[in-house]
Parts: sequence; C-alpha cells; structure tokens
Amino acid sequence: MLKEQFLNKISYINSIAVEYGFRNGMELANYAYTHRELSFLEKDELVRFIQMRNMISHGGFDRINVFDDDIKKLDKYILIINKILNIKEDSNASTSNKASDVIRDILKKNNKITVTSFNGRAYDVYLVGDNSFSSTKALRDVKIEFDIFDVVVDILKKEGGKARKGNCRGYNKLGDEKCNEHTIAGAIGYNYFMKKDGESVFDTIHIVTALLEYAGICENKRGYLVLK
Repeated sequence: MLKEQFLNKISYINSIAVEYGFRNGMELANYAYTHRELSFLEKDELVRFIQMRNMISHGGFDRINVFDDDIKKLDKYILIINKILNIKEDSNASTSNKASDVIRDILKKNNKITVTSFNGRAYDVYLVGDNSFSSTKALRDVKIEFDIFDVVVDILKKEGGKARKGNCRGYNKLGDEKCNEHTIAGAIGYNYFMKKDGESVFDTIHIVTALLEYAGICENKRGYLVLK
C-alpha cells in the first residue's frame, strides 16, 4: 500500500535525523539544502512530504493522497540523506519497513543505547540476538521482540495519531478503563502479550515509549503518546 510505504520512508528520515543529532526530518532537509545537496524546491518538497505524514498520522489518512511518483522522490531524497550522513547503502534496511525495523536498525548499529523516559530516568537498552531487545533496569532483562513497536503504532493510527498510555500495573487489569483496547498499555496486553480481560500485563510502557521517541517516531507526552 502506497501510504504505508510513504509513512515508513518518512519514519526512516525522522529517525535517522534524530540519531544523527537533528531535531527532526525537517531540520535535516534544511541542512541538506544549506549544504547544496538539495535544491530549494527539493527541500520544500521533502518538508511538505513530512508535513503530509503528520496529517496522515493525525486523522487525515483518508484525506491525503500518495502517488507512485512521491515514493520515487522519497527514495531519491533518502539516497541523498544517506550520502550526506555517510550511511552505507546496506544499512538502509528500514527505508521501507515498520517501526520495529527502524528501532532494530538503530540497536544493530549501536548494540547498546541510552534512552530517557518521560520522567527523566535514563535506561540502557541492549540488543538481544536479531529480533529482541532488553534493559536491566527497565525490563529486568526480560527479552522483548521488536514487533511490540508495530503494535503501538497501529493503535496510534486507530486512535487518530494520539492515544493514552494507560496503566496495567497494580490493581489495573486488562480490560479495565486504564488498561483497555484504546490505551497503549492495553493494546500491548491484547496484541503483543496475547492476554485476556482480567489478566495482568508486564509493564513495558516507559521503555517502549522512550524508544519510540528516541527513534523520532513518536512524541512522549504526559499520559499520552503522539505519532509524528
């Protein structure tokens, strides 16, 4: 589906921008323009594509049209960005992949990274094999597969680009108001851990949301997660 390809390519641009010290993909586009790698019109077009992604992710999925030519142009811009940042072509695996692949690629390049939760706590996150990650402080070394990030992005899209984080800890069980299918915690419980109503859910919210923000895919707000 063209829109899914479009969203994933912009996610790659945003995530690689953050990884290399830019605030977002728009700032990276301006950097490419000032260094004469993009023309003024190309820079404006890339910024417009990023704005289109924001509109699609925030409830405009049916109102925004994406065409084959847009995908081709994005592929060209990604090649230019990779050249500027000296990223080898074979490391570009996430350009047409999901949030899980974007974050997997970041960890494969670094093996271990440090992310910060909304409350300001720093957590080391490390790669486990090819398909999982963990954290000693945040996850007690429990192995979590990268598919969990796709579950979160899916619920954000269903909720119009913004969803409550929720809480499945303590007395809150799956299916309760704070841990239902409209919350991040509830969606993880149902669609990643495959739990049923009334069951407890292992708490991954603080580390998953921190990683999604680190990758430039989401904004980690108080009580909410917002898709960029």
